[in-house]
Amino acid sequence: MRWHRQGWRLLWRWKSRPRGGGPHLSPEVRELIATISRENRLWGTERISGELRKLGIAVSNRSIRRYRWPGPARSPSQTWRTLLRNHAYHLWAADLLTVHTLTFRTLYVLVFIAHGRREVVHGHVTATPTAAREWRHVIAATPWGHTPRQLRRDRAAVDGRHVRPRARRIGSDAIATPLHAPTATAIGRA
Repeated sequence: MRWHRQGWRLLWRWKSRPRGGGPHLSPEVRELIATISRENRLWGTERISGELRKLGIAVSNRSIRRYRWPGPARSPSQTWRTLLRNHAYHLWAADLLTVHTLTFRTLYVLVFIAHGRREVVHGHVTATPTAAREWRHVIAATPWGHTPRQLRRDRAAVDGRHVRPRARRIGSDAIATPLHAPTATAIGRA
């Protein structure tokens, strides 16, 4: 068992290694970015970057987006719980997750979940996911016209750009989850 634990430890240490990056911004520059964006609300990232370059400060657009003033709080919109309560019986979720085996292989598990009954409708395990194979399992999960009105899916690169038009052909709408929302396809308490 010791060799197995050491193997996993080495694998995750390798996966979580630092991948470089630029130097960190000083607190003064972060505060300057926030102040400029707060006082000039119509300025975008490029304009703020240009103004900082005039001051002799070189900052990437990504750093500017990270430290900008977030703006006024938005009015609350419909929550995930409310959406589930209203549309759970017409909503399925599709997710592609990874599983690491004892021999350090990566397997991909495709799961379709019906939110209304909170049950797994279809599942499949493969070592090489492709868009065509995933689409075949969408067809296999929806026999005899039992298609969901909406199919929530994550933004996996394997899905490809053809998922939404194909889903419309079978009478379903494939909606991608919002960015940076890893639990948007999860089953919540209704």
